[in-house]
Amino acid sequence: MHEVVGYSHLAKSKPGAVLVETAGQVGITSDGKYLETYEEQVHQSFRNLKDALAAGGATPADIVKIRYYIKDWDESKLPPLRDALIGFVNPLNPPPSVLLSAPALSDPRLLFEVEATAMIEPPTCAESRHNKFSTVDVVVVGAGASGVQAAVDVQKDGLSCIVLEAMDRIGGRTFSVPASHLDNGIVELGGAWINDTSQEKVWALAQKYNIATVEQRVEGWDLTILEDGTVTKQPYGEFAFGKEIFDNEIFPVFQELDELSKGIDIQNPAASPRARELDSITVAEWARNSHPSPSVYPMIRMLLESKIGIEPEEISLLFYVSYIAANYGFWNMISDRKNGGQYLRVRGGTQQFAVCLSKELLDGSIELSMPVKKIVQQGPSQVRVEAGLDRVIFCKKVIVTIPTQVYSKIQFSPALPPAKKDLAESTFLGYYSKLALVYRKPWWLEGRTLFSGTLTSFGNGPIVFTRDTSFPEDDLWVITCFCVGEAGRKWSWLPEGARRKAVIDQFNGALSTVFKNIPDPIAIHELEWTKKEYCPGAPIPIMGPGVLSTNAGKSIAQPFDNIHFAGTETAARSKGFIDGALLAGSRAAEVSPEYWLSKG
Repeated sequence: MHEVVGYSHLAKSKPGAVLVETAGQVGITSDGKYLETYEEQVHQSFRNLKDALAAGGATPADIVKIRYYIKDWDESKLPPLRDALIGFVNPLNPPPSVLLSAPALSDPRLLFEVEATAMIEPPTCAESRHNKFSTVDVVVVGAGASGVQAAVDVQKDGLSCIVLEAMDRIGGRTFSVPASHLDNGIVELGGAWINDTSQEKVWALAQKYNIATVEQRVEGWDLTILEDGTVTKQPYGEFAFGKEIFDNEIFPVFQELDELSKGIDIQNPAASPRARELDSITVAEWARNSHPSPSVYPMIRMLLESKIGIEPEEISLLFYVSYIAANYGFWNMISDRKNGGQYLRVRGGTQQFAVCLSKELLDGSIELSMPVKKIVQQGPSQVRVEAGLDRVIFCKKVIVTIPTQVYSKIQFSPALPPAKKDLAESTFLGYYSKLALVYRKPWWLEGRTLFSGTLTSFGNGPIVFTRDTSFPEDDLWVITCFCVGEAGRKWSWLPEGARRKAVIDQFNGALSTVFKNIPDPIAIHELEWTKKEYCPGAPIPIMGPGVLSTNAGKSIAQPFDNIHFAGTETAARSKGFIDGALLAGSRAAEVSPEYWLSKG
């Protein structure tokens, strides 16, 4: 048979397997609203398909045949479909599919419809199926690194535990996908870096599970696109502004941020001596009022966009310096070298941490495609958790590890306390998207000029920065482009084809000043976190002025009766990193078994 991309020729059922058939799923929300655009309908249809599969005990990973019905099909309608399929099916082993064009669907407002056939193990297989009702000691909401770590710790204390995950995979904001048809490694579409010094917990797991790491490459020439479009070249780690401007204007700003971070109480930032003062202004106001040099604001903006996908006008100065303090100071936070936050990458992908941890759990402990809908506290150590379409679990305690912004998807009864409710409503995730360009050969390492992989742009396209994310040991050659902050938000409005063209044009345009005959990538992987329903942004929820120093900010890690809260944003150290997620998970689970059971 001829080679195909995006689907398979054949799927074969297993003896005794149960087939689950769905009806056609369309772009209508749960409250009956018809979405207007084709792209919106595609994404909503896949969300509805996931819910329909869950009702039959299946997940997208179980699909063996998928059928698309598209009104007035043409090639321009393919990119949104491909975008929706990222993370929905295995890109290297997608199910057989059929695409049918129709002059009209069942309602004139509908533009897209999808249906699927899934294959699941017989209901007698306890490992992969569950009863409608269960009773356990602890329910963990979310199967990212924080949630799975919490569950492991809970079970080690001899307690029963179930993890409910809304998505169809383990890993949360870590997501490692096969790089290409060459089957020679992965690309990271989520969290990518660790280190072996300050991030002790994640490093201990790397050693425990024999997970190999490679140092981030830090040699060669950097390229910078200045505000006027000029492309400059400088040795790795040096700034395009020149030594004099850096020494006299930029360096003092960085030093001041570092000094401000030293005055932060990382366990309780609101108790820091200057907390209210620092929380009364944005980073933009501080930069423009205290450091009016024209070189300062663009640099601060680039750093904020790069690290947390946010603009200086959106973030409290107290929150920013607290984030710096949690990550061992300004210089370690931005560094790609030893002790830095971006020092090591993980061969095989950072998603391995959550996956390896999950294998320590008892069979059946994690239930995927199971979004929690309601948490009812019925009394001391008496909680009812409702998830999916009809799943009900009775437990003594709940550990919530999802981002604060997503708390609103859960109905809490009684309602969250005012401070915790204000926190959920006042925090927001930065815009963070990755587009990984996979090449057959490392053309940027050939010739006289060795490109470090670092391209930085000051407002001249969707790319804010790039990194060389190759794994030479696997003969895998990748440049990852980060489309973040406001530039990324504007870019996200484009159709998929236009988005990819904008990135390639900007990247090739800058690199063509040094290299000739830049080849096309053999694979492109794109993930816009903002469009993911249960992880709508990365890496951490952000606070504007007047939140962190108030009761709302203070409540971030505080329990609410039987409910405890984790997630990397609740960590005192390594906030925004995988290490912070692990620390927070253990912190939420570290209460003694006697305490958990005392009121049972």
